[in-house]
Formats: sequence, C-alpha cells, structure tokens
Amino acid sequence: GDHRDLLSFPTRRSSDLFQLGKLDAVGGLAPEAIDSAMTKSGASLIEYPMANLTGVVLNQRPGTEFRDVNVRLGLLAAIDRTALLKNVLEGRGSVAQVPIPAWSKAWYYANDIKMVTFDASAAATYLTTAGWKHGSVGWTLPKATTPYSLKLLTPDEATNPLLYRTATAVADFWRSIGLDVTIVATTSDDYLQQLSDGKFSAAVVDFELGLDPDLSPILHSSQVSTGGSNVSGVQDTNLDHLLQTAQQATSTGDRQNAVSAVEKYVSANLPILPLCFNDYNFVVTSRVRGLDTNDIPDPSGRYWDVIDWRLASDG
Repeated sequence: GDHRDLLSFPTRRSSDLFQLGKLDAVGGLAPEAIDSAMTKSGASLIEYPMANLTGVVLNQRPGTEFRDVNVRLGLLAAIDRTALLKNVLEGRGSVAQVPIPAWSKAWYYANDIKMVTFDASAAATYLTTAGWKHGSVGWTLPKATTPYSLKLLTPDEATNPLLYRTATAVADFWRSIGLDVTIVATTSDDYLQQLSDGKFSAAVVDFELGLDPDLSPILHSSQVSTGGSNVSGVQDTNLDHLLQTAQQATSTGDRQNAVSAVEKYVSANLPILPLCFNDYNFVVTSRVRGLDTNDIPDPSGRYWDVIDWRLASDG
C-alpha cells in the first residue's frame, strides 16, 4: 500500500521527507527549505496571503527615547523594506505600510495613508529634528554627552530564524545611517518575558492579526498591562478613541470611515514600525490537486477549500 501522508510540518525535516516522497505537502517552511522542496519534480507552490505582520516595536513608555514621532519616522525611513522582503523572505510576502495589508481590498485605504519611503537622508533629518546629534562617533540623544547605543531584541536564530534574520537586516540599515546597534538574541521564553515586562528598547515582533481590521489588541492603551499585546507601551487617548469608534461602528460605511481614520493616524504616528506581511507557503506534489489560493487569517486557513482537494493515484 501507499503510506504517504498529506501533512504539513514547519521543519527542515519535513522538506527532506517531501523530497524523499514520504509527504505530499509541506507548509510553513523557511525560504531556503521552500527552495529545497521545490526542486522535487512536479512540485508546485501555493501562496496564501496572510495577515501576519512583522514589525519593529519601539518602547514608548514614559522616559524612553522613542516617544518623539520624528524618531520613529527616522528609524522607519532608514529601512529599505523592499530589499528586506526580497533578501529575508525571498519576496514571498508584501511590504507593510500600516498593520493592515495592502491586499485587503475591503479595509486598506492607500489614499489616506502617509507613505514613509526608504530615504537615508530623510531618516537623518527626522532624527535631527527630534534633537538627536550626529557626530564622528555616532548619534547622541538630546541633552546627552555620550554616544547612543540602540539594543534590538530578537529571538535567537535557532528559535526563530526569520525574525533573527529580520533583526540582522534592520540593524544593518540603522548602522548605515551611523547608529550604534547591538542585537540582543535570546531564547523564546526570555524574549517573551522582556516584551511582557517592557524591559527592552526595540524588538522585532510577529503579530498574527487576522483578517478583521481591529487593531485594538496591539495598540489600545488597555492592552499595555502584563499579558496584553500592546508591547510597545503606547498610550494614546486619540488613538484609543479612533480604535473604539471603529470597533463600535454598526454600518459598513461607518466602519470603513472609522478604519480609514485609524490607518491615517497610525501611518502618521507609527506606534509600530511596519515592515512586511508574510505569505503562508504550501508546497505540494503533482498528486495533490484542487487547491486554490485565498487570503487567510492564520496557517489553518489554508484548508478553506479542503473539500475540493484530491489526491491522485500514482498509477
């Protein structure tokens, strides 16, 4: 009999099993493992746009150096997000302007969004406007006398290779404008604890947002406390009001207007530095038929059309 299974495991081992013909489908792989799986004869790639945001959170609690919006604008302008998407994710995703993906036709309003483009000169100007001073030894914060060193928190490479590589790329972009950046790579438990306790300066983070445009879980002031997802510590009453208005809107038109207002405010104030949205990639053999792509809220969403899937005979 044929004992191959139609399974998905997000490990390098599953890619090896796929190539050996022991699996008919693999998903959730790192880019290089996808490339490896695709070398199998007859393999095809199904790409599912997913609302999984990779971004940088900057600690904006009282007394921190990131509370001035010009600092946040400068740090984002220094990052070439198109290059990051290409080099870290091999282009399998999309650049993020706000925490709502551009492919969300119902909820993304490009005309209302302040686009921050990659511009190293503009990045330096933003930091200077915030009172930072650039010299031969790097940047100095307002009223400080010693050079500033920025620590960027990330899971270590063994824990989360994509976030670690993202942190490495972001650090390189920031160094290119003269910032002294140290990567703090740690275990999953320690990483999550530092985020929860607010004991970090900057961190790369993945947010599984889902397809609903409610950003309250990651931006509302009520979510700053331990256990909440507002890990940047943003407490902005204007933003809270906009988020609540969007939550409470009853008609489609009212909610569209309210979500548009949230996007406009978030793109101008950058409570989170948005980097990219990651696609979910599913590699299947020629035996697997009937799959079709669709926007999904999380990896399990790839089974949206599973009733149409077919596993053809080898004969």
